[in-house]
Amino acid sequence: KAGEYLECEMYPVLALEHGRREKRRGVTKAAQREINLRNAQKQLARLMNANFGKGDLLAHLTEEEGCTEEQAQRDARNFIARLRTRFNKAGKTLKYIYVIEETGEGLRKQHHIHMALTGGVLSRDEIEALWHKGLSRVDRCKPQDKGLSGFAHYITQRKSTQEKLLKRKWACSKNLTKPAATVSSRRFSRRDAQKIAQDAESNAREIFERKYPGYRLVEQPAIRYSEWTAGAYIYAFLAKK
Repeated sequence: KAGEYLECEMYPVLALEHGRREKRRGVTKAAQREINLRNAQKQLARLMNANFGKGDLLAHLTEEEGCTEEQAQRDARNFIARLRTRFNKAGKTLKYIYVIEETGEGLRKQHHIHMALTGGVLSRDEIEALWHKGLSRVDRCKPQDKGLSGFAHYITQRKSTQEKLLKRKWACSKNLTKPAATVSSRRFSRRDAQKIAQDAESNAREIFERKYPGYRLVEQPAIRYSEWTAGAYIYAFLAKK
């Protein structure tokens, strides 16, 4: 659970003989990278959804050309310091998450800072004026059906940004609410999983919304199968009604 949103990942539980271990399956480096990247993007999106929504802000700050990544990091920290000073004067607490995106090459290389931050304290014009290193634009946060998941995916599309994401090279304030994860082997029966896998369009909404009262299924769940194990792997995204 992350803010107004809930993600459900269902998978078959295998009963192995005592003392017997499943043989480790080979996974290519490319396939493992995609798995790691998908999980890292989910982690970033969940943290955003747990802390930001309607009424908050999304800032896009562009460095002048020729800036190094180290300089961009310093400029981002200085910008946060100026923000925090203004928030403290107003008696408010600042929350933020930002990712630095790199575009171009050589002398034309640029860095862009994409940030989600607390709204309702400073105006968009005031925040834009606190950025002294180039262009700035601050937008109102307009969550979609999946909250800020689309924004998190958008700002991590470039390969250079993805490498930073995989190495957890993004920054956030220490006062963020962490998404809450729970594990249950009883909420969904094998029969539930079979019904969803056989006909998701007809059965998924009724089953998920019955299991999670107060939530609605946002889209048809993703269903995958493994060539090594029986049963379906199901991923569903729900939002509070």
